[in-house]
Amino acid sequence: MSKQVRASKIAQSIEQELPRDFEITGVSSFNSITPNTLLFYNKNDKPALTARQQSVLSTCLVLAKKKSFFPDSISVLTANNPRLSYALILHRFFKPENNAGISKTAKIHHEVKPGKDVYIGDFVVIEKNVVIESNVIIDSQAVIKSGVSIGSGTHIKSGAVIGDEGFGFDFDDGNKPVRIPHMGKVKLGKNVEVGVNCVISKGTIDDTIIDENVKINDLSKIAHNVFIGKNTVITGARINGSVRIEEDCWISPGAVIQNKVHIGKGAKIGTGAVVVNDINANTVAYGNPAVEVRKNKS
Repeated sequence: MSKQVRASKIAQSIEQELPRDFEITGVSSFNSITPNTLLFYNKNDKPALTARQQSVLSTCLVLAKKKSFFPDSISVLTANNPRLSYALILHRFFKPENNAGISKTAKIHHEVKPGKDVYIGDFVVIEKNVVIESNVIIDSQAVIKSGVSIGSGTHIKSGAVIGDEGFGFDFDDGNKPVRIPHMGKVKLGKNVEVGVNCVISKGTIDDTIIDENVKINDLSKIAHNVFIGKNTVITGARINGSVRIEEDCWISPGAVIQNKVHIGKGAKIGTGAVVVNDINANTVAYGNPAVEVRKNKS
């Protein structure tokens, strides 16, 4: 991290003051404390620090729930959620700026006119009838099929395929599978993140819709006709056809959500869960088959 920021500037950004000022040149963790860095401490009690750790921390800026967790020699800014404050500070002061531009190796249909400050990486393929709003990032080797719309601020990572046909078949009198043509689209809202090698299928008739601020981790599969409400996080899961997931949900790694299941607002689905029935709002469910085990209090 090449940027340098005065500690006083960081303090001012969260309406606090420090008794002394110094340069912050990067970040580190309590497992490997580095001089002149920003750290966060998310626990509710004092850390056990060696004399050497205290010495190095005296050059650092720490985000913690209480100043009293640390000696007076250490500069501390308080926050109810130090990890969140840390993330917001990084976005404001340290996150690299998006270098807008289109790679010469990208293959983009001549009718597609990307919005302002868009980055399109090496060997990206973008077909016709694609809408790309401003400040979108599309990393190398992603494929954006016809009929996809991408909201502003969205980031599509390497190898993702957006808008391909899903796995939809019926059977003729000889039991031969007949593919059902997919006539719908994919709509990605604002500030969506689609991870490495994810697949999002277009709808068969209705569109597949990913609402604003949804975050989808690497290797997730979103099938046709799915709706995912805003602020939901999908972490390496498989979401089958016509599933509806309301806003503010958390879908853990390895979860499988079967066709046409409805996940209520604020629900959390545990790691490896197989969801075959609807899940109520604000509940935690896990297991195979998944069952609701408690209310979601977070």
